[in-house]
Amino acid sequence: MHATSRSPPGGEARGASSSEGGVSLQGSSSNLSPLAEPSQDAVTSSFASSFSTAARRPASSAAPLSSSASLSFPNGSAHSSRSFLDDSRPRSSVFSLLPPSACRAISYLLVAGLSLSALTSLALHSHVAVLQILLFGISVSYCIAFLSLARQADGLIGPQVGVLPLDEHLPVLQQRARVPASPHIKFLMKAVHQVATLVCRNKHNVLPSHLAYGGVAVAIFCAGLSLTSTGWPRALWQTACFAALYVEYLAFRYMARDFLSFQWDVLLLESGFIAVCAAPCSTEATPFAAGVSVMCLRLLAFKLLFCSGVCKFASGDQKWSTFTAMHYHYWTQPLPNFISWHAYWSGNKRVQAIAAVTLEILGPLLILFGRGGRIVALVCFVVMMTAIYVTGNYGFFNFLSSVICVALLDDSLLLFKFAAPLSNASVLQRATESLSAVLLGCVAVSFYILFSLTSVALFLKLWQKPLLEPPALCTRIYGELAPLHACNVYGLFASVTTSRYEVVIEEMHLVEDTSTNPPRTRETWVELDFHYKPGDVDRRPPWLWFGHMPRLDWRLWFLPLRLSRVINMAIRDGASPSAVSAALQQGAPGLYPAWWSVLLARICRRQPEVLALLGPQRNIDLTRAPCPRGLRVSLFDFRFRPPPNRPLYAAFFPEGTPALSPQEIQEIEEELQNWEVGTWWMRRRHRTIDLLSIRSSPKSREDGSPAGNSSESIDEDPQAQN
Repeated sequence: MHATSRSPPGGEARGASSSEGGVSLQGSSSNLSPLAEPSQDAVTSSFASSFSTAARRPASSAAPLSSSASLSFPNGSAHSSRSFLDDSRPRSSVFSLLPPSACRAISYLLVAGLSLSALTSLALHSHVAVLQILLFGISVSYCIAFLSLARQADGLIGPQVGVLPLDEHLPVLQQRARVPASPHIKFLMKAVHQVATLVCRNKHNVLPSHLAYGGVAVAIFCAGLSLTSTGWPRALWQTACFAALYVEYLAFRYMARDFLSFQWDVLLLESGFIAVCAAPCSTEATPFAAGVSVMCLRLLAFKLLFCSGVCKFASGDQKWSTFTAMHYHYWTQPLPNFISWHAYWSGNKRVQAIAAVTLEILGPLLILFGRGGRIVALVCFVVMMTAIYVTGNYGFFNFLSSVICVALLDDSLLLFKFAAPLSNASVLQRATESLSAVLLGCVAVSFYILFSLTSVALFLKLWQKPLLEPPALCTRIYGELAPLHACNVYGLFASVTTSRYEVVIEEMHLVEDTSTNPPRTRETWVELDFHYKPGDVDRRPPWLWFGHMPRLDWRLWFLPLRLSRVINMAIRDGASPSAVSAALQQGAPGLYPAWWSVLLARICRRQPEVLALLGPQRNIDLTRAPCPRGLRVSLFDFRFRPPPNRPLYAAFFPEGTPALSPQEIQEIEEELQNWEVGTWWMRRRHRTIDLLSIRSSPKSREDGSPAGNSSESIDEDPQAQN
């Protein structure tokens, strides 16, 4: 299961880019602003035709994409021998029965109801202390995000050493800064370009990790202001800190591209943007402006959770409509932990799916029913976020979401409040504060109106009806805020993957065979480990330290989904499965993301910054090992190993093991001989998708970069096609 903003139909590959935020209102964000980045769907379509052309080449000797073994199992099984290509036929949405007029009315009523609830809350309660806690929580979220990023930034985007070298992307950022746009967009794009230039010119040895650690320091200072300072000095200093944090994280978003395109990244940017506008209002002298700022964050909390619930049915995913999604979520999510294993083999998963959908759709509606409803909604949201945190590794998303949900409270419900300034101000100071309160109140109301209009557009697009277009004014406002990630649509876990394919990289090395006399050297394959991804079947799935987000491991989870999506599109264009298999091994243009070949080259060159992203290895010391003679990239099918009290073939039936005949059990047990079974995982090599030689030219031997696909120059393992 994966987080997605919009889930076009297409099997398990529907959400290959779906954890990315900033989804456009008109299919591509470029339709709204010249500065917006193209969506993953547009990128996929751009090279699908070239891949289809390559796939139509004659390939009589090519192996089919799926395994040659094909056993028949009862319904509900998810056996490894099924095709890598999932069914990509469009599926009808639950909301297809609703006419567009009803969806439009619901969207308008939601925004109107939230605004009416906000007015009632502003009239009855104070929200200054709540706003101060919200600002403290957002600054802590920034600190966690930057601290996690600092450990990876050099390996991801370091100039000349990273997987996505920033120096190669600098001309694109410079062009963005020169594109005609609104003044606020142009100003921020220039700031992003200046940050990137500071790193690339490197006159003072400024690395991306240094910038990230600087963000940690600013975030700690901002959080400390909430504990030590009061009144206007705190508000002004926090405003400056939040502005710096927002600009720096926005710069990282554009510099790191794919690696900072997840929904929690844009959620942090959107909440940080609101924090910049709300920080000046966080004093006792501006109670109305503080309350309106809290209402903006309350609207964000509603949008985050309600959209996540509705998109599960709007996507047309049958696993959600039949409430069987949790039968797959725990073992197919990007980075499961050991509690995920226990949760997967526990019971009542259908009840869990019903509870998740109910909390996400009906829970936000409780916000409309006064203080009591908001308290119940807050408890439900925090319980749900805690459950997600315990059973998966999602970085700082759970903490940040819980912080935003604090906006459902008011000051009278808080058990803890930050220190308030002493009321010994002079008459002039009080007059100045009154004038500032009026001005800030007007600014806060204006921002809430803009935020509500963009929410109307997002709610209308949430139903995924082509004829349901938002008003032109709402679309234009969204287009002004989208490049800044100040307004985003969210759709967490909108679709479910029903299998888990992992990319496994192996290096070829020469080893001495002492079993012969005299000893001889032979070629052997050595598997590389990623610290947080499934690999060693006996290694316990890790539980990451609080808030850590291993971005390369996350992005690698999307690679098989990307391959599946492109292959599905090629087959729909008329390519045969055998021809697609040949094109897959030949490496069609654009089939892999831009950073994939760079990653392989950096590993071969033993780049320290990139090797740090992989983590410790069980089979080889990469810091001392020589350059490999070749690379092999394979797809492995992974499953959670059943507990000792269940048969191994239970792993093939996520929705429950049906009654099997003795002959069927015997066939499955014979198939299990091809699986590597460990303590926590079981896996099988699905197929080899790439063979790269590093000995075909003197230059490649010098720099360690792969010379390209040359399976003829490498003696392939006979078991590679199993």
